[in-house]
Amino acid sequence: GLSEQCERGALVGPTFSCLISLQFANFKYGDRFFYEHEGQFSPAQLDAIREVKMSSLICLLTKGLITKMQPWAFVLPDDKKNGIKYCEDLPELDLSPWFDKNSEY
Repeated sequence: GLSEQCERGALVGPTFSCLISLQFANFKYGDRFFYEHEGQFSPAQLDAIREVKMSSLICLLTKGLITKMQPWAFVLPDDKKNGIKYCEDLPELDLSPWFDKNSEY
């Protein structure tokens, strides 16, 4: 663990890398309400959820305190692939898959 050489492009070695990936798998498959499990959402709803990025949620939830940020929130911004954008230019959640097509509303 602590005395191992870090894996290429990582901050941890192979043992901690394995343990971390196992823990994330346990979180995902151990949570019966995880959004990707069958029966939670329709395929159209899942597609809409997958289109939204964490940066869009941060912009939405900070209610104007943050007005610009990089699309991939957990990756450092750069000019080529992850440049800073205005919040209104980031994708928002499309709620249309949740609306009943036969409803009057």
